[in-house]
Amino acid sequence: MQFVLCRSGSACARVLSAAGWLARLSCLGSIFYHAVIFYFFYVTGKWQVSPSVFYTLLGQIAVSLFFMITGFLFWSKAIQTRGKVNSIKLLQSRLRRLVPMYAVLLVFGVAFIASCLMLRSGYPDLAAQMLRWMSFGFMDLPDVNGLNKSWIINSVYWTLRYEWLFYLLLPWAYRDVAFVVLVLVASTLVLTLHQHIVLLSFVFGAVTAWLSSKNIAWLMRLAQSRLASVGVFDVLGLLFWRLDTAYTLRAGVMLFVVFFIHTAGNSLFGLLVSAPARLLGATSYSLYLLHSPILFLALYFVNRWAPIASLDALSYWSVVGLAGCLLVLAGTLTFRWVEYPFMSQRRAVPASSTAAVAA
Repeated sequence: MQFVLCRSGSACARVLSAAGWLARLSCLGSIFYHAVIFYFFYVTGKWQVSPSVFYTLLGQIAVSLFFMITGFLFWSKAIQTRGKVNSIKLLQSRLRRLVPMYAVLLVFGVAFIASCLMLRSGYPDLAAQMLRWMSFGFMDLPDVNGLNKSWIINSVYWTLRYEWLFYLLLPWAYRDVAFVVLVLVASTLVLTLHQHIVLLSFVFGAVTAWLSSKNIAWLMRLAQSRLASVGVFDVLGLLFWRLDTAYTLRAGVMLFVVFFIHTAGNSLFGLLVSAPARLLGATSYSLYLLHSPILFLALYFVNRWAPIASLDALSYWSVVGLAGCLLVLAGTLTFRWVEYPFMSQRRAVPASSTAAVAA
């Protein structure tokens, strides 16, 4: 743990930039969101959005902020290099950053399925199923080895598809005219069809990077002020009070305001630069990928002893809390021994602390 805190305070500071601090709380939001979904899955047998608007917003805000962080970090790099970014090195960097931990997660899932279940699929079918699982969300995840709804072991996979789409389009979008055309076309389609509106979060992240690069004195002073800190809590309070989903243009604009204020250097009265926040931030990608399978395993075995649906709130959240402690330990270890060795090999572009983050 000391290694992680030291790295997040020094060498990794280049990776965990101002936007990275916000990933800590976003990661926590995603964990709570899926904990509630898991509970209702055991109660109703259906994997669906939580009936609780509060927890739904927690999860959706986390995803939106993860995507904004990705857009911010990479567009900041484009601005710093004046668009002269090597496309091959960019993709190599993404492969080194995202694939090792994702591969560990796949091995984790296969080990669980192999150890807890009899072989119900033929080897060719099992191999085909796992190949689809290796697609980073570009292909639908089938049930593996006959395990019904086995995709919930890795319930965050869908966000990685959007991350990779962003990376693949980014080299082309570095050209100023192409970027403008891409933003206009994508925004028009999203707003007209009302589909995948969360993709606008990448645009908001890029706009934040552009505004930050201009270093407008009065705007930066305002964003760093105590008034802006209070404003962040006001905006978030209004969002939770008035909206029932974060996947709208209105919510996106509100989160953009919050995101810009923080990337301008506002730590929200020191909340986002504490030692616990540093630990969560450095390990956020591991935590993001591991939280769903660890919750799945913990609840799977508890359910065999005491039905999850029969637990009271205190008992259930106690189980989730213990799973959370295990998650932080596992995330710290995987960051040190899986992620960091590959991160130290790259220099060309900054890593996203999302499932990118995102995420």
